[in-house]
Formats: sequence, C-alpha cells, structure tokens
Amino acid sequence: MPSPSSFVFTPQDFGAKADGATHDTAAIQAAVEAAHRARGTVLFPPGRYLSGTIHLRSHIQFELGYGAVLIGSLEREAYQRIPETGVPVEGQDSACWYSLLLGHGLDGVVITGRGTLNGNGSRLCEAFAHHYPPVGPQKKIDEKYRPLLINLVECRRCEVSGLTLEEGASWMQSYSRCVDLRLENLRVEGISAWNNDGLDLCDSREVVIRGCHINAADDGICLKSTHLPVEDVVISDCVVRSSASGIKCGTASSQGFRNISISNVVIFDTARSGITLQVVDGGTLEQVAVSNVTMRNVGNAIYLRLGDRSRRNAAHRNVGALRQVTISNVVAEVTGFDADAGYPFRAPRHEPRLNPLPSAIVGLPDAKIEAITLSNIRLLYRGGLHAPESILTPGNEVPESRADYPEYDQFGELPAWGFYLRHASDIVFRDVRARLEGEDVRPGLVQDDVEGFEVKGCRFEGNEVLTTA
Repeated sequence: MPSPSSFVFTPQDFGAKADGATHDTAAIQAAVEAAHRARGTVLFPPGRYLSGTIHLRSHIQFELGYGAVLIGSLEREAYQRIPETGVPVEGQDSACWYSLLLGHGLDGVVITGRGTLNGNGSRLCEAFAHHYPPVGPQKKIDEKYRPLLINLVECRRCEVSGLTLEEGASWMQSYSRCVDLRLENLRVEGISAWNNDGLDLCDSREVVIRGCHINAADDGICLKSTHLPVEDVVISDCVVRSSASGIKCGTASSQGFRNISISNVVIFDTARSGITLQVVDGGTLEQVAVSNVTMRNVGNAIYLRLGDRSRRNAAHRNVGALRQVTISNVVAEVTGFDADAGYPFRAPRHEPRLNPLPSAIVGLPDAKIEAITLSNIRLLYRGGLHAPESILTPGNEVPESRADYPEYDQFGELPAWGFYLRHASDIVFRDVRARLEGEDVRPGLVQDDVEGFEVKGCRFEGNEVLTTA
C-alpha cells in the first residue's frame, strides 16, 4: 500500500466551515488537488462537512479524523458520476452510478480514519422523490439515481479502512474492475433505504475484505461479475447482518468467480441465505472455500445454484459451471420466514408464505453442479410446518425455474427440511448433522438426479433419522 508523505492539507485551509449547513464541496476538492500535487494527505479535523461529489486523485491519503463527519448533500445537482465507459451491458453500468466519494483510474489511494461518511440517505431519498418516478413493487427511486458513499472504478493499489459508513441512499460502497484492493475494519450501517448493499465487489481481483462489521438492508457482502471474473479474493473476520443474504456470489455472474476464500465470519438476523454461491449468467464459479462460519437467526443457511438467465452479455453464451467448492466448519441456527424482523426495510418475501426451506444445491438437467464437499456442518432448524397441505398436494413437483432470479425460495415448496440436492455430481457430505425442532412430514435429506454422492458420518434428526457410519 502507498505511504503518503508528511504534506497535510485540511479543508479549512481552503475555506471549509465544517458546520453541517454550508456546502464545503469546493474547499474539500481544493484540498484533494493540493494533496495530489504533493502526494500528501487530506486531513479532516472534527466537524460536520456538508458536500456533494468529491473526485479523488491518485497518490493521496483521504483521512477523516475522529469526530469528522462527511455528510452527503440533499441537492440532486451536487452529485456526479463517471461517464459511460463504453463497455456494452444491459442498461447502465453500475460503475457509472453517482457517489459521494468517486474515483476512476486511480493508483495508490488510501481512504481511512476514525470518522464517518454519512449519506443522508433517508432524507436524500425523500428529496429526490420530487425528481424521479418510483419504480418496482416498493415504489422507490431506481437505485442508479441514488448516490453511493464510495465508488471506485478501475483503480489499483487502494485501501479503505477504519471508517464508519452510515445512512446510505443506495449501495453503501462499490468497487468495480479494481486490482490490489484492501477493505479493512469498516463499520457499515446501511438500513436507510432499499438496496442498501453493505459492500459490492464487481469485476475485481486481488482483494482483501477483513474485519468489517456490516448491517445492511440488502445483501451484506456481494460479489458480482459482469465484464471480468472476480478472482483472488479473501473475506475474513467479518460480522454481517442483512435483510437479504449475508455473503453472496452471483447476482451478476457473466464471467464468474475463481479462488475465493471466505472464513471466520459471523452472520446473524439475516432474512435469506447466510452463504449464497450461484452462477446464472454463463460464467464459471470454481475454487471457492468457505470455512469457520457461525450463523444465528437466518432464513436459510447454504444455497448453491446453477441457472440460466441467458443474458445477452454472458461470457460464453451458455449456461456456465459451478464446481470445486468446499464448505467446512459451519454452525447455523435457521429460523426461517421472519429472520429479518425489526428492519425498517425488509426483504421482499414469497407469498403465500412457504414452509421452512432447506439448504440446497441445485443445478440444471443439462448443467450439473460438480465437485462440492461439505464437512463438519451443524444445522439447527427451529420451527416446523405451518401448512402441511402445501407440501402434500398431489402433483406438487419442484419446478426447474431455469431463468428465474436466483434466490433460495425461487422453487417454492421443497420436499426436505434439511438439505435438498438436485442435478449435481460428485457431492461429498462428511460429518454433516442437522436437527429439527418442530414437526415436519418431510425427510431431512432429499436427492434428485445426483451422481456420485458420498455420505459419511452424517445424521439428520427430525421426523426421519438418517445415519451413515
């Protein structure tokens, strides 16, 4: 990581008031330009700095000191975005969204300190509602018009650390097509609006995400691949709470994911899956290791999905692949439908309400998930069926849902309470144990079109007990 020199500039040197009422954008930008020329530091003393978009520059340290709060403006005209990059995509490239801190093509930037980035999210959404029509079932402003707190695009050798990020209006932070990136010890409070993803990593490689505490009204940590594969990523020692999924790969998956390590993670009060790994846009997910994960009060524990949305920008114009995944040392308490109770913005959920859904590994008849190993897994399912007739209805077969948006409840009711496996090969379960507290007519484990299933030392305790030595 870069080591900025001792040249230090404050926004006050250029006329900033830091009173929370006066726009300090010009003063802050002037301090950034001075630090860029000197390869120095922009230091924010304690105060409240009201600002629109700040354009970061290479070879600077942007440091919010203790007691310093950088607050997003409520004025629509105060925000800028990176111009279109010319990469063909369906719709607008998320890398081009508006942001409070914005960087494009930078080298050697450190964004750090013990201060706070505050996006003024709930108030900003109210202010912007006069300019943009609401969309979707939630009748909210499209996320591409709501500014992020941090958006770095095509940057190298950068670090973001120590800060608190709060009150976002959209995704809290996004890093697209970046190389050699460190995101450490961040505290993220993103529950002010819909789509408040805690951290989005897109098309990037050589990334470390460590020691972050994330509370998000959408996915906690989300890896997305549209133009480039996401490669060589380490996620460790993080705590995540989410009204959607805790850690997810594959909302966008055209190019895929390789060499991903997720370890020493706590996930709690999370509506959907704690860990979600999926490919639905033609890429390949492989060489992914998940270990030492504790989940408490989650809607679902583990979800692996290979689907086919047939997006026009898919890498190979085919289904893709999901293979070579190991998941080990996981303890999870699965509570189901209302795991995100208490969030001001809750995740949309299946209606009518489904019975408890198992962890699942589900591919397609012509594209099986391959080479998955689960070991030392402990799952506790609290509660049981609330509507047995919805399971027992004749002809209630599981649909393929080939092109559906990938989510753990996309198939509707499933025929197992613990694990459901379909269209997969070379699956290994070692010391996988699941216990159900409650009544259920379903077995703990169901497999359908699975080739090469090795089970050793596994036990499912509920309506049916499966024991393999």
